[in-house]
Amino acid sequence: MEEQEVKRPVDSGFVPHSNPLLSALKHIGDPDSLRVTVDFQCGECCKRVINAKILKATDEFLVLGSCEDSCVVVKTISDGEVIGTELVKAIAIPLDRVCCIEVGAVQV
Repeated sequence: MEEQEVKRPVDSGFVPHSNPLLSALKHIGDPDSLRVTVDFQCGECCKRVINAKILKATDEFLVLGSCEDSCVVVKTISDGEVIGTELVKAIAIPLDRVCCIEVGAVQV
């Protein structure tokens, strides 16, 4: 009898994607070590996750966390103005809401 290959879920890190945005990240560098800023739609607002690390990426979600043992800054923007700021340990974003992924961006 042939041994069947057992498929297991990926526990962490960057996995192969059919999503073009995530596939493009592999050409920039090691996705597990990139510092990123991600903009995504949340209702009528835009949210910006600043100076984060990709903890996990699937074809449906992008999970971001802090680069060091600190927090990630999440800014809520409406009509071009920051209306709120949060500090989080991690955030899961549906990929269909992601507008932009910036690599190596520095907030000024």
